[in-house]
Amino acid sequence: LYTGKLIGHLVTLKYGKETQPVIAKDIQFDPVSDRPLHFDLMRVGAKEEIKIEIPVAFVNADEAPYTRQGGMLEVVRHTVEIMVRADRIPAELVVDLKGREIGENIR
Repeated sequence: LYTGKLIGHLVTLKYGKETQPVIAKDIQFDPVSDRPLHFDLMRVGAKEEIKIEIPVAFVNADEAPYTRQGGMLEVVRHTVEIMVRADRIPAELVVDLKGREIGENIR
């Protein structure tokens, strides 16, 4: 809950005898006590296609030729929006920077 890993993951909500697959869209915390105050949940079917934002992770930046040439990575977006089945949401989109040259764009 406090690591942010709940947002964007399919979980099963149990209420009484009923269960429902949901995705947490937002969590609000008390600014003083840091206790959760409010959850925004989206009801989904496990096989339903949904639009969701996932984080982008960059790997092998130290092995990219642009770093040896004095270049640097300019990240424009830290998340991307994807269409995916609710039961197949990836934790992140991994971008391998190995072999990337100065001036290259990743789209």
